[in-house]
Amino acid sequence: MSLIKTMNAQEKEVYMYVAEDATYATGNQAIFKASDFIGATSAGATSTIFRFYSQDNSRLGIGGDPTVARFELTHTTDAQIEIMKAVATAMANPHGGFIVIQDDLGTAFSSDGSTLGTAITQLNVAPIASTGTAVSISAVAINT
Repeated sequence: MSLIKTMNAQEKEVYMYVAEDATYATGNQAIFKASDFIGATSAGATSTIFRFYSQDNSRLGIGGDPTVARFELTHTTDAQIEIMKAVATAMANPHGGFIVIQDDLGTAFSSDGSTLGTAITQLNVAPIASTGTAVSISAVAINT
């Protein structure tokens, strides 16, 4: 008799944090689960959209079309492939955990009046393969 273990595609979940800015307004920050990933598309030469199943079960569209959650990264021109590969690599981490995809700190200030800094990402994005151009992410837009 053999024992078969049933498991999800991800035993340890990867969570991806994105923030449009540091205003803490509703909808400006979100955490996406890698296991909810549906797909990614190029939205043009300077942006890539990542779609996920909605975190709100009431929006899953039973009897109709589901509403998906998404974030869109604005990046260096023609870097869609490098951005997709970097996010895919982050989602494939077998150890799970949290990763900052993009945190646009904007012009927020700390309690002592100093600025909090510049945008942050923990993605390891390779240069564009055909040109060697360094890739950077300049903004993120969230729709949950």
